Amino acid sequence: GDEFGLLLVHCPLDRALDVAENLRETVNAFRFQWQGKTFQIGVSIGVVELSARIGSAADALAAADMACYAAKDDGRNRIHVYRPDDEDLARRRAEMGMVSAVQRALADNTLELFAQVIAPVREQMRLPHYEILVRMRDPEGNYIAPGAFIPAAERFQLMSSIDRWVVGHAVQLAAVQARRGHPIE
Repeated sequence: GDEFGLLLVHCPLDRALDVAENLRETVNAFRFQWQGKTFQIGVSIGVVELSARIGSAADALAAADMACYAAKDDGRNRIHVYRPDDEDLARRRAEMGMVSAVQRALADNTLELFAQVIAPVREQMRLPHYEILVRMRDPEGNYIAPGAFIPAAERFQLMSSIDRWVVGHAVQLAAVQARRGHPIE
C-alpha cells in the first residue's frame, strides 16, 4: 500500500514533529520522470505521542491513521497531531466505524431497500412511480439514518459500491414485482 509507520524511540513530541516535517519536506522535494513528464509527490503524516492514554499498538496505529486522514482532509502534504480530545478526530473515528459497518453490510448483503410512492400532482400518471431508498441496521437491529452512513461512505469512496448494490437489488425487486403482475416504473 501507500501507508507506513515510523516508530521514534525516546523522542519527545516536539522532536517528532521536526522529524515529520523533515520527512514531509524531503518527500515534497522529490521529483521523478515517467513517459516524458515530471511528477511531484507529497505525504500526509499523522503523529501520535505514545503514552499510557494510548492503550495498545493497535490503538496507536488507529490514532495515527485518523490523524493521517485529518492531514489529508486539511489539504494533503501536511502533518496532523493526534489528540484524544480532538473533536474532528472523534467525528472521523465515528465515520471510520461507520465505514466498517457499511463494508460489512455490503459484504453480508444486509442493506435494505424501501420504496416510497411518488404521488402525482396530476391524475395523468397511470402506473405509480417510486423513489428507492436504502437503509442500514446497527448490530441491535435499529435503523441507522442515511445521514449517518452516507457521508462516511462518500468520504471513503464507498458510494459507488452502495449505488451498485441499490441498482442491482432494485432491478431484482422490479423483476419480482413484474412477475407478480405489479410492474414498477
